[in-house]
Amino acid sequence: MSRLLITVLARFLVSATAHAEDPNDVARLKQSGHCPGCDLSGAYLRIARIANANLSGANLSGADLISADLSGANLAGADLSGANMVRASLVGARLDGARFTDTILMRAIMDDTNLVAAEGFSATQLRVACGNANTRLPDGFQISRCAVSELESLVGTK
Repeated sequence: MSRLLITVLARFLVSATAHAEDPNDVARLKQSGHCPGCDLSGAYLRIARIANANLSGANLSGADLISADLSGANLAGADLSGANMVRASLVGARLDGARFTDTILMRAIMDDTNLVAAEGFSATQLRVACGNANTRLPDGFQISRCAVSELESLVGTK
């Protein structure tokens, strides 16, 4: 048990120090809402309201995007590997060529998204995310429907 704990802690510490966003890029995103090609790796963007942002080709690997609103965002070619996207909204986001290797998508809302050309995600990741009838998936993949309560919490109504 202690060996497992040491392994988990070591992995966390290594991954925490391996990511270093460019502070100028974070400021640019917060100021303009757009940052194509930016280095936002490991950035703290929890609860960020960046709907319709242009983040095409951005490096968001390891970013904290918990409960972030990325609806309508252009994430084409973005690297989301290892990002924490628990409860993030990706409603209608452009995701062609986006990389999702080891991305945490638990309860991520993917209504009206097209994941056919996205890369690196697994069936397990999509099992804990949710979408709607307009969510397009590669053959053989499935996604659960979003509960009304999840959609309401996104917009702050109950």
